[in-house]
Amino acid sequence: MTVDSGTLSLDSAGIITGNLALSTGQTPTIVHGKIDQGKTRGVFVGIETTDDSMFLAHLVKAGGTFKQSDGAGNWYVYGLNIIPSIPAVGWAYGQAHTDASGNLTGSYTLPTGDSVTGTGVSSVDSAGVVTSNIALSTGDTSISPSTKMDQGKTSLTGVSINDPSGAMGIWLFLKKSNVPLPALPSLLLFDE
Repeated sequence: MTVDSGTLSLDSAGIITGNLALSTGQTPTIVHGKIDQGKTRGVFVGIETTDDSMFLAHLVKAGGTFKQSDGAGNWYVYGLNIIPSIPAVGWAYGQAHTDASGNLTGSYTLPTGDSVTGTGVSSVDSAGVVTSNIALSTGDTSISPSTKMDQGKTSLTGVSINDPSGAMGIWLFLKKSNVPLPALPSLLLFDE
């Protein structure tokens, strides 16, 4: 599916609204979205006007040059999975590690408390598009045909489909920093 045309409006606060026309013939309306302060990432939600289905979209600005080793590091992983066979929707969170050659290992926790582990391989192209193939402890193979790395090389946004279960996922990966964060200020409460 591709976006054939559309109109996006962006106000001075970085709020996105608009309409799209997709190659599938669908014409979704963007209800509300937001561009980040760095103007390199965005997210919006909307409704497909013909069948009232809802969607979530992540935007990652194109540009920059990338190499395989840019994917190396430790990552926090957050996702939303849709399992059509049940049907069910659930979140997942966890951690992953990728080396400079693209070998990866990781695990995530489901709302049930169950943990899923995985090992696989990922590749990063010169545009920062990441593809991966991960064997999961559930017996599925998770295939991510298109995940996009941001220009700062500290986050990834993408989708996946699992074979043979057909589960689909929307994922966000945030690279762990090696720089310690400053301590948060203490919160003082006073009784009057």
